[in-house]
Amino acid sequence: MKAILIDPLEGSIRKVKFKNGNDIRGYLQCSIFSGVGFTYDKKMGTVYHDDEALFVRPLLFFYIPELYPMPLPGRGLIAGADEDGETVNIPNKLEHNLLNGVASVSFPTFDEVTVIEQNLMNGVGYGG
Repeated sequence: MKAILIDPLEGSIRKVKFKNGNDIRGYLQCSIFSGVGFTYDKKMGTVYHDDEALFVRPLLFFYIPELYPMPLPGRGLIAGADEDGETVNIPNKLEHNLLNGVASVSFPTFDEVTVIEQNLMNGVGYGG
């Protein structure tokens, strides 16, 4: 399946192919990963990310506000999802937009992540 790999250490965004969960672990360079769902241009998908990245230094994040409102730690692998929640190829438009800078991908520092999260909390009434 086609996917996009986000690597905050390299600051890179590139197309990759994977077959299963073991491939995901290999691309994310971790043994435990999580996923967050998204809808983009009426297409569903998942952003898989390194669930161990908060325990590794330096702390590295990636942020794609069009897909998920919070920065995510470590490397990320972005794939599509079908109506049953099964992983499929990343939607073509999203692939194009990520690779060509149309969708905004950034690599915030820990301090920037804190500000983003505080702004989100303030926006829903939980800020101080």
